[in-house]
Amino acid sequence: MKKIIPITPITGGVPVNIIGRETEICKYWKILENQGFVLYAQRRFGKSSVLRKMEQNKQENYTVAFISLEGLNNPEEFVNKIYDKLKKEKLVKEKRLKKADNFFNGFVKRFPKVMGVELAQQDKKWKNKLEYLLYMLVEQNPNKLNVIMLDEFTIMLNAMQTSEASEILGFLRNLSQNNKLNNSLRFVYCGSIGINLVIDKLRREGHKFGDPINHLKPINLKPFNDEDAMYFAKCLNAGCKLNLSDENLELICKITDRIPFYIDKLFEKIRYENDINNDFIEKKTDELLNDKREEFRMDYLYKRIQDYYENKELCVIILNSLAKSQKGLYEEELINICTAQEEISEPEIKDTITKLWKDDYFTRERKGDKRFYKFSYSVIKKWWKFNKA
Repeated sequence: MKKIIPITPITGGVPVNIIGRETEICKYWKILENQGFVLYAQRRFGKSSVLRKMEQNKQENYTVAFISLEGLNNPEEFVNKIYDKLKKEKLVKEKRLKKADNFFNGFVKRFPKVMGVELAQQDKKWKNKLEYLLYMLVEQNPNKLNVIMLDEFTIMLNAMQTSEASEILGFLRNLSQNNKLNNSLRFVYCGSIGINLVIDKLRREGHKFGDPINHLKPINLKPFNDEDAMYFAKCLNAGCKLNLSDENLELICKITDRIPFYIDKLFEKIRYENDINNDFIEKKTDELLNDKREEFRMDYLYKRIQDYYENKELCVIILNSLAKSQKGLYEEELINICTAQEEISEPEIKDTITKLWKDDYFTRERKGDKRFYKFSYSVIKKWWKFNKA
C-alpha cells in the first residue's frame, strides 16, 4: 500500500509532489522506444504534470528535456528556448558550440560537419540553428534516446504567423525522419489546444501540407484511474487535515470524474469547513460549477469553439442538446434537432459531430447499427448545462 503524502491544494500552480500516473508513464516509455507521441486531453487533466514526472524520473539511457513554450510567438524564440534548456541541463556543451552568442546571433550560412554530416543551407536561420543544435545533442549523448517534450506546443503555434507555424510543423517532421537523428531523437507534443484543431485552422487559411504528425502516436490522457484518484484524495485529505471518510473521498472522486484539477479544486473549496458530509460535498461542487468567478475554469470549452470551429452556432446547438439530455442522443436525433433550428445539410452536421467527438467533448458508441453520443464527463456536462445550455 502506498504511503500517504500530505499535500494541500495547489490549483493552478506547479505541484511539488506529482501523484500517480505510474501506469500511464510506464506505457509512454515503451512507446518512446519506437516513436514520439502527441499527448492530448481536455485542460486540467494533468498533461504537463505527467511529462514533468517523466523528466524527474527519466529512465536509464534517456535524456529528457521538458520545455514549456507558453508565451512564445516566433520560431527564433522557440529555438532559443530549446537551446537554453539543453544548455541548462548540460545536454549540450557550450564549448562545443564555440561561442554561444556567435552561434545564435552571427549570420551563419552553413554550419560545420556534425556526426560526419555537413548540414544543408536553409532559407531561415532558425532552421539551421535547430538542426545544428539537435545534431549536437545526439552527438554529445551517444547511445542514449533524447526526448524533447514540447509543452503548450499548440498555444505557441496558434500565437505565430500561420506561415511560421506551418514551417515549424513541417520542419520538425522532417528532422524526425532524418536518418542520422531518428534512432536517437524523439519529440513529444503537448498542448491544451488540440493539435488537429490548429492543423485544420492552418489548412483553412490556405497552407497546404500532408499530415505533419503522422509519425507521432496520438495518446489521449484520461482522468486518474480509481486507484490514483483515491490515493490523490487521501493525500489531500491528510494535508488539509479534514479526516474525511472513505465514503466521502469516493464521492469526491466520482463527482469530479477523477479529473486531477477538479479534485484539487474541490478540496480547496472545503478545506476550512466543518461537518462535511456527502450532501455538503455535492452542494459545494454545484457552487463551483455555478460560480461567476469561473473557479472550475471550464469556459475554455466554449472559447475553443469560438476560435477553431467554422460553424460555431451548430456546435453550440449540438452540445446544448446533449447537456439537456438525460442519457445521451442518437445521431439521427441530433440531426433532427439541428435541422429544426438551422438550414444546414446533414453531411455538415455529421462532420461537426465527428470533429467534436474527436476533440473529446463527448463519447460515441454503437447501439445496434446506430451511433450514440453523450458528454465524455459528467462534471463538464453539468457545467455546460448550468452555464451555456
